Amino acid sequence: MIKAANSLKALYSKMVHVNCLAHAHHRVAETIRGKFNNVDGLVSNVKRVFLKAPSRLEIFKTEAFGISLPPVPIMTRWGTWLEAAFYYSDNFTSIQNSNFRCLPVNITKLESSGLTLLESIEVLNNTRETLKMANGKIGKEIYDKFQNVIKKNKRFKTLAQILKIHSDEVDTMEGIEEDLKVEDLAFFQICSNNIS
Repeated sequence: MIKAANSLKALYSKMVHVNCLAHAHHRVAETIRGKFNNVDGLVSNVKRVFLKAPSRLEIFKTEAFGISLPPVPIMTRWGTWLEAAFYYSDNFTSIQNSNFRCLPVNITKLESSGLTLLESIEVLNNTRETLKMANGKIGKEIYDKFQNVIKKNKRFKTLAQILKIHSDEVDTMEGIEEDLKVEDLAFFQICSNNIS
C-alpha cells in the first residue's frame, strides 16, 4: 500500500496516505501477545479444550453459572486475543488488572466508518495515554512499541497538523509536506480508517 500510495502521489499531488491506525494498534497487540507466553498458552489450551466438545461446554455452563463461555480468539481478527486474555483476567481472582484493555476497544473504534479526524486522533491519544501508564518493564516496552509504530507512520504527522489547523490551535500550513492549500483542508474532516 505504501508503494502504491507513493506511485499515486505523482498523479494526485494533494493526496495524503496514512497507514491504517487500526493496523498500528493490531501490531502493538501482537507484540503484547508475544510478551505473555503463559497467558498465550492458557488462551490456546482453553480454546483446545472446548473445541468441538459440547459435553465440556455443558459442564462449564453448569459449573460456572452466569459466566459467559470463553471467547475464541481468531488471529486474523484484530484484538480478539487480547479480548480473550481480558476474559481470563476478569474471571480469575489471581489476576487483578490489565494495562492493555484499550487496544481491542480502540481497534473496533478505528475500524468503524465515518470517524472524524478529531475522533480518530482522540482514539490514538487515548491509547497513548493508557499505554504510558502501564507498569513494569513490559509496560514500557509496549508503550515504546506504540510510539515507534506511530512515528514510522510518516503521514500521520500531516493529519495531526491538519487537525491543529481545524481546531484553530495553529494558523499556518507549516509542517505539511504535501501539495495542499488551505481550501483543501476541509476534505480532511472525515478520516477513513478502512485504507491501510
